[in-house]
Amino acid sequence: MQSIPNLPEAIETEKLVLAVLLNEADAVAAILTLERDEFFIEQHKRIFDAARWCSDNGQEITPMSVYQHLKDNGHHDSVGGITYLTGLSVPHIYGLETYLGTLRVKASLRRGIIAAHELANRLAMPGAGVEELHSADVLFREAASRAERKAPNLMNLGKYVEKSGGIVPFYRPDRSHAIPSPWSYFNSMLSGGGFLPGQLVVLGARPSLGKSATAALIALGAKDRGVAVFSLEMGSRENWFRMIASHANLPLKVVTEGDLENPDIRLRLNRVASELADTPLYLDDTTGANVPAIVAAVRRCGGIRLVVIDYLQLLSPLRKRQTRAEEVSEISRALKIAARDLQVPFLVLSQLNRTPAKDARAPELQDLRESGSIEQDADIVLLLHADPKEVKAAIEARRANALDLIVAKQRSGATGTVRMMFNPANMQIWETEGI
Repeated sequence: MQSIPNLPEAIETEKLVLAVLLNEADAVAAILTLERDEFFIEQHKRIFDAARWCSDNGQEITPMSVYQHLKDNGHHDSVGGITYLTGLSVPHIYGLETYLGTLRVKASLRRGIIAAHELANRLAMPGAGVEELHSADVLFREAASRAERKAPNLMNLGKYVEKSGGIVPFYRPDRSHAIPSPWSYFNSMLSGGGFLPGQLVVLGARPSLGKSATAALIALGAKDRGVAVFSLEMGSRENWFRMIASHANLPLKVVTEGDLENPDIRLRLNRVASELADTPLYLDDTTGANVPAIVAAVRRCGGIRLVVIDYLQLLSPLRKRQTRAEEVSEISRALKIAARDLQVPFLVLSQLNRTPAKDARAPELQDLRESGSIEQDADIVLLLHADPKEVKAAIEARRANALDLIVAKQRSGATGTVRMMFNPANMQIWETEGI
């Protein structure tokens, strides 16, 4: 950091904040929400560390207690000794959070400058690719979010009800922004009547069980609200054909191979294509996309109310990790942060391990492939299950087969199973009963 000149700093504000920390017991909790690198000079970082140590070990924070800890560790001379610490004395100040905010902003600007220098060095290296540019978005967005961080604000129930707008909004918050699925019983199981802004929804299934078709139907149901579908496995043409078949309730084979000279088929396909063309439903089939690139695309498009990603294990990590599980965990966490940042639900498809297929049992949370923190980060986890033999027979006979949509996890909501039928010929899924 010292090799970069003219980094932003606020030395006098640092002195003021440290003075309050050493002399105002009521302000300790708020000031200790800072991080050590939010002080610019090493002298102040060491004083702050010593004060935090005193607090963590049940000691009162005073100039003398901080000095003693510094002395025990051989750092007392480097901070100017007891003279400097006792000289940090000020009368009671008002608006402490403003001063803390100044330190956070200056520190975030420093991080941004340092990240820009590091990015420039990486871009100049042989073999650098555009993924380096995508990672820059995460670096700068993280720096900005840390600057906006505020101290915890504890509230009792009365204050929270007041903040909610009254007793009725507290008990029945506005769910008008929920994105419902096409299935009424399933919607009734969701605590918000649909997918809520900021939620990370994971849909797991084995190959060929209908997870892409399920996601496509949800996207089609929300097509007028603004939907962005990122397909990392299938091309856009194949995805559009599937959506057209589903929307028109036509066999997929008719869409892909039907006689376009037939006026009835041609008219029906043209009508459905025109209907979908006029909706804010967008597809992207860029391979190797990562979470920052997806967030940037959603921001550029504007008006998106639902993001669908098919599928999680094909997303590129921001950086190489020692294990694939670590990379997937980082991707999962980034997806949750992106959903909250954009305030839209993310419906993310995920593969399952092979174990459930071998013993024909219903899948469970731990069957999410390379699960890492997927089940922890997700607000809702949905799992699809069908008997493999029945699926094979149904496909051969070109008929529908039974499909279970399992709500395996839902924060503040019910879990259970919705009985459904899936017809892969025309990409249709419908409820039969709920249990």
